[in-house]
Amino acid sequence: MVQQKSNDIALKFFSHIVSDPEKALFLSQLGPERESHLSGVLSMMIEKLLGDEPLKKEEILSIGENHYRLGVSIEWVRESLFWVLSEYVRELDDSEESFRVSARILEHLTIQSQGMMRGQGKVLSLISRLDAILVHDADPLKSFVKVLSLLSEELAILGGWIGLPDESHRFRALAVSNGWMSDYLDGNEIRSDETPLGRGTMGKAFRTETIQVLEDTQSIEILSPWKDRLIRFSIHSTAAIPLKDDQGRVLVFSLYSGFPWFFRHPDHRILLEHLKIILDEMFARQKASRLLEEEQSRINRVYRLQQAFSRASDIVLMAREEMEIVDTTLDTIISSGFFDWAVLGVIGEDQTITYEKGMGEGVERFLNENLKIRIEEKTLAGQAVLTNKMQYLNEYPSGDIFPALKSLSLRLDIQSVGAVPVVRGGKPWGVLVVMSRLSGAFDPDTVELFVGVSRFLGHALDELAMRKDLEFEKERYEWAATHDALTGIHNRRLLKSFLENALDLQRKTGLLVAVGLLDLDDFKQVNDLYGHHAGDRLLLEVSRRLLQVLGTSNAIARFGGDEFVLIFQSIPDRAALSALLFQIQQEVFGPPVSVVDGETLEIRGSMGVCIARSSDKPDSLLKRADEALYRSKADKETRSSFFSLCDMDSL
Repeated sequence: MVQQKSNDIALKFFSHIVSDPEKALFLSQLGPERESHLSGVLSMMIEKLLGDEPLKKEEILSIGENHYRLGVSIEWVRESLFWVLSEYVRELDDSEESFRVSARILEHLTIQSQGMMRGQGKVLSLISRLDAILVHDADPLKSFVKVLSLLSEELAILGGWIGLPDESHRFRALAVSNGWMSDYLDGNEIRSDETPLGRGTMGKAFRTETIQVLEDTQSIEILSPWKDRLIRFSIHSTAAIPLKDDQGRVLVFSLYSGFPWFFRHPDHRILLEHLKIILDEMFARQKASRLLEEEQSRINRVYRLQQAFSRASDIVLMAREEMEIVDTTLDTIISSGFFDWAVLGVIGEDQTITYEKGMGEGVERFLNENLKIRIEEKTLAGQAVLTNKMQYLNEYPSGDIFPALKSLSLRLDIQSVGAVPVVRGGKPWGVLVVMSRLSGAFDPDTVELFVGVSRFLGHALDELAMRKDLEFEKERYEWAATHDALTGIHNRRLLKSFLENALDLQRKTGLLVAVGLLDLDDFKQVNDLYGHHAGDRLLLEVSRRLLQVLGTSNAIARFGGDEFVLIFQSIPDRAALSALLFQIQQEVFGPPVSVVDGETLEIRGSMGVCIARSSDKPDSLLKRADEALYRSKADKETRSSFFSLCDMDSL
């Protein structure tokens, strides 16, 4: 009986959701086989919800993780489960049975929400594990298979490869993830030019040097040359990440998924950007390492200087500030004993070179000249920048030099001077100048060494900037993972830990803890009448007012849509809680809000408030507050207050 009822509801559910264009499109992307499988799974899930056996938490958590992975929203899940509930109880006269099934569905929804949060946590963990692989592996191509293995294990990526166009513009594989990928590429032509075979994600990524994503690959016209192959290998979405190797060549890292819209998921988009940053940094690090090794191999005759830079390289690469890199470089030059002074000039926006930092005994006499030299003036430093080559004089005072520097060189007894440009981000950034009291200090090996030093300095400064950019991106992602993008307040991800901390504090201090679930009344009408931008302004203003009232001693999180969770903690007594709720009514719901074109709206809301018991856990406390919210919304036309208390609670 239950099985038949479950099958009937599942069939009606599919008929119901095709009326929604977005959901209908999602189902159509699955194909008949997957849709049939989904129908069977849904029928089994409904049967378990209607049955008597205890719900299996791990099984439901896995369902939530899979929904998160596919980009299914919690709102869609909630709407679907409530539709199933309404369909089941429609013909029931048994209120006890209705209540039983409602409770099981709410329990299922709560656990599935936890599964979605666990899925998001796994993405953060995946990024950390990818970082561990890519940071410790020296060769990007060798680490590629490890990366693909991890992506396949955690995100069900079918496969991937790295391709480089040959002279005929056809991509050739440099590394392939697995046998499945090799079979797909066998006899498959993908190009980098504008021909039909170059209009896919790889070709476009190569030409634009930006990440490219295509969803629903089997129905996109530009992918028609590969349609049969895409269908045969069950590929539904693809992404291509452009990279620059250590030789400056553009490579393309391509990924394939069997799920439609897979790469549309916000976390998967962030993951693609993160992979690009890390892999580009690896190639840049590989390039810096290769250049340094090449330069070091050429300067065996200046062994002491080479050894000095070898010892200093780790310090430079581990530096946290630019001046630390510059100071270490200059100090290494001086400590080698070959040169008496080393200074660094920085190119300003007005194309003048200003000497800002130097090392060597008495170098302040050089810096105190406050020299500002225009690049086009006749100086070694200017010529070095203009030609992008090292310039030197072994008999400096007798050379044709800038008069102000000639006078200075005579006072300091400078005999040999060399200037080498420092390039950052592909552009001239500064000039490194070394000086010696010995004439003839520069020979071909010394010149090549200092060219290598300047490149190493530029690459070290660039890598430091890249590391800082990566740290910034990581901090931004961590912030985004725990905060609501619209309002800037916390999202539901930290809600459980907030509640656990509040309950622990209650047990230690004896002070009251309460939870409020707040839902804005008629919020959908605001979006319908004035547009979503008006709804966004309303949410922003409500968040601002709540933060102002609650302060830092309490907590607030956006639960989703127009729902907020308020955590009142360290409340002395019920009278203080009552005063705080009255303040919310006066200051949050009192003044109208200007939304658009001078239009103002009165803010109305419903809230369920629950005072924590000593036995409460976060889930039980939220559940009771949700039940109080339901009563508050049901009585909103007749109630005297915007909030309802949990059963047995009073103020």
